Amino acid sequence: MKRLGLGFSGSPFSVKETVEHVQFAEQMNFDSVWIAEDYYLRDAVSYIAAYAVVTEKIKLGLGVINPYTRILTLISMTAATIDELSGGRFILGMGTGVRFTEDMGVKMGKPLASMRETAEILRRLLRREKVTFQGKTFHLKNVKLGFTPIREQIPLYLAAIGPKMLELSGELYDGVLLTAASSPEYVKYAVSHISDGAKRAGRTLEDIDIASYIICALTEQDKSLDKSFIESIAFNVATADLGYLRLCGIEKEGQVIKQAWQQGGVEAAAEVVPRNVIDALAIHGSPEQCIRGLQKYIDAGVNLPIIMAFGSATDVRKTIEAFGKHYL
Repeated sequence: MKRLGLGFSGSPFSVKETVEHVQFAEQMNFDSVWIAEDYYLRDAVSYIAAYAVVTEKIKLGLGVINPYTRILTLISMTAATIDELSGGRFILGMGTGVRFTEDMGVKMGKPLASMRETAEILRRLLRREKVTFQGKTFHLKNVKLGFTPIREQIPLYLAAIGPKMLELSGELYDGVLLTAASSPEYVKYAVSHISDGAKRAGRTLEDIDIASYIICALTEQDKSLDKSFIESIAFNVATADLGYLRLCGIEKEGQVIKQAWQQGGVEAAAEVVPRNVIDALAIHGSPEQCIRGLQKYIDAGVNLPIIMAFGSATDVRKTIEAFGKHYL
């Protein structure tokens, strides 16, 4: 059965505007909608709560938040509440946060230890255990939810890029969420490490849902690509490490984009993004071309592709409609 998600990250649209997109995606049989928490923009939990109220069947993924700006006890409360509000459709995506976390004065723990402890603590809290925990990063004393979640096993996904974090997702989490602006070649690399982690825990790849954000621009013939689409690719390349860019096959081009970013920000970086980088890290063109591009990610091992559409509200709606009619 084909599955497709709809993703928003740093959305230029208001909550009310995205609600309309999500309702339409549900009508077009999308599997899920995902919203990332981008700092200094609109709060991701508010988006998800709004979607829960106005939809009936589409799954709702918070992808992702971190355990530093939102402590784990609060996250367990939020997860159980949104799951109750949506009738059991919530998916919780966790990650280590980004550099902005430290800019806000929030101290980050060691990534691997933090995400290992996160999985254990959240699962215990959602089972309504009284949790006392002394870890490398987190410390709890006699903490327990004061209400009963409608599901004790809310799916936990881990945002992962590097090999050790990918292996941890295969070992402990229900799913993995791969970053936007990845290539099918990188996905193959990621799947290999997820499999290694799964094997260590006596699991298989079938036990882990492999989801990935995929940047998408649906365009008419000879129409120029949307500025925000190019800037999104530029931002992701400029903020990625060179090892990741090497795995995607664009290390040399990535260094040029990084230099432009340092000198003039995202607009300058977008001006030096070559076509081969766009082709490697995103899908674009007609519905047929986009679907062919999407299939490359699926063939590489993605179970749940999550389309991130760019452009105007009309462009986003056309993208949802095109994938609903031609793919789902």
